[in-house]
Amino acid sequence: MPLDEIVRRAPFALYGLPAGWTGRRAVHSAGLVLGEVTHTALSHHADDARLVVDTLFGEERAPSDAAFHAALHLDAGDPRWRPWPIEVEGREQVFWRSDVGDRWAAFARVGGLRVVVAATRWDPGDVRLAVVDRERYLAGSESTSNR
Repeated sequence: MPLDEIVRRAPFALYGLPAGWTGRRAVHSAGLVLGEVTHTALSHHADDARLVVDTLFGEERAPSDAAFHAALHLDAGDPRWRPWPIEVEGREQVFWRSDVGDRWAAFARVGGLRVVVAATRWDPGDVRLAVVDRERYLAGSESTSNR
């Protein structure tokens, strides 16, 4: 199934940068398990910087599930997580963040969802998240394929 169709079928809110952000956008990845959408990852690009926001849905198998997704981006043995505020829908939300070189990743539970933010060469202080309008996002995406 094409990624754009998986994004459309997701029965949960999708997080990304607000609609006013004007850089390049793409669907980074999305997943299905037994026909149910389990996650969507929206990618944002500015010059050589990239920010991916992965929204994870479903029964949480373990408290470390979101941390595992975040650690994959860091490619580090044992990341040291520390609290970091990220604005979500106009409110400050505490995420757990770790850095390795020019990469960082953070995760938090937002409502009933797990949200993972992973970035390369992106200032973590500049991140503001919002629920995205999926049709508007897809219309502005440069592609809908895994990268």
